[in-house]
Amino acid sequence: MSTQWWEADIISGTDYWTRRGRTNKAEGTSPGGGPPPPGGEPAIWSELIAQSFGINTHYSFSPTVYGNDFAVTGLITDLGVRFIRDKIVQDNNAQELRFPQLAAAGVKVHSTIGQLGGSDPTPTSTCNYVNSHYGSDADSIFRSFGGCNEPNASGRPGNWDTQTKALQQELYEKVQATSNLNSIPVTGPSLHDQVNSLQQDNINLGNTGIKNYMDFGDFHHYQGGGLPTNLLNGRINWLQTQIGNTKKWTSTEGGYNNGVGITGHGNPVPNDVSAKYMPRLVMEHHLAGTVCFWRYELLDDPDPGGNTDWEAHFGIVATPSQDADTWNVKEEYTTMKRFLNLVGDPGPTYTPAPLHIDVSVPDSDSKWVLTGKRDGTYLLLVWRDVKLYDNHGYLTPASKNVQLAFSGSTPIKVYRPYQSASPEFTGNVSNHTLSVGGQLFAVEIG
Repeated sequence: MSTQWWEADIISGTDYWTRRGRTNKAEGTSPGGGPPPPGGEPAIWSELIAQSFGINTHYSFSPTVYGNDFAVTGLITDLGVRFIRDKIVQDNNAQELRFPQLAAAGVKVHSTIGQLGGSDPTPTSTCNYVNSHYGSDADSIFRSFGGCNEPNASGRPGNWDTQTKALQQELYEKVQATSNLNSIPVTGPSLHDQVNSLQQDNINLGNTGIKNYMDFGDFHHYQGGGLPTNLLNGRINWLQTQIGNTKKWTSTEGGYNNGVGITGHGNPVPNDVSAKYMPRLVMEHHLAGTVCFWRYELLDDPDPGGNTDWEAHFGIVATPSQDADTWNVKEEYTTMKRFLNLVGDPGPTYTPAPLHIDVSVPDSDSKWVLTGKRDGTYLLLVWRDVKLYDNHGYLTPASKNVQLAFSGSTPIKVYRPYQSASPEFTGNVSNHTLSVGGQLFAVEIG
């Protein structure tokens, strides 16, 4: 049986990320230099990277583009993502049909349950529905259940924090008490990250004792058109004032908006920029300690005015109309499909042996992670934390050399997922230089 996301220690039980050329998961970066450790460089199972990325969907939004649930399901399975996030709606035909189909294809669902101040059924009612409809199949369909979505948003009641804690406690205790559900982890509520009170909101929620009613924390973090690392560690530090320092966490919303030309809402970026950022964002979340990050979202909404509707441009699939025949995948979709194909290694749990490799990086912006697969090959992921776009337009950071040295002649293939599904270099080498700019590189070794 494969290791699941809640069972695996994504840093393999050691703090080797603070050493040469890696990001310290809580502190930032450290430059390269020095010899490789005795016995070789530790590696993590490559599949854990694939399991650290999900996508938001809205199967219950039948009047929208998501009402074409057949096309939506096809896109999800084609993308190769392991998880989606979709709020449970009782007796929704699309969810009841498609969730089991996705599970059969290896895709599980993280579902939010409960809503602060809304007309949603109670957590108890929703759990009873899941138990009665899905029964013993629930743990093969649902990856996890999550608490309230953005209960701290504007318009919240004065006692939003105690109400949120009460809903979270009800959800957690009901899941624990239901035999068909109690193997499914429960994450905490996900706070709205675009409010000025966010830091204090985490503190206030923590003061309610809410951490006792979750298996994992959760947070939302949009990059505001900036670097994948933009405010990431700070947001995690704030989250830990709510959940403590011993629980792991997920991030169920984040990403970029492609509505370039829309003013007054934020900092959109072009499609090609978000495509180059997204694999890097997944890796930055991984290094920061996030167990799984969900991109918001799969589909755009139609925007009849062109670039006028801000909310219409968060997707990785362009949807000019309700007709799925008019839809087109964006560069980010294609890049992430290639990336997931490269890192994916579904099957029984695997612990790679260390690899004799020396990776020399030029500065603290350069980062890398070594992963291994069950067929004995390795995949080295290399990128730089450099900005590609701002309000004035495109930026072109200078490329810098990352030097790879092996113990002897070694077969390698060098990929850039944004560029192509095919390798740009294949050969047997004892040394190799990567000229790294804004794109992530994936080097297959062995």
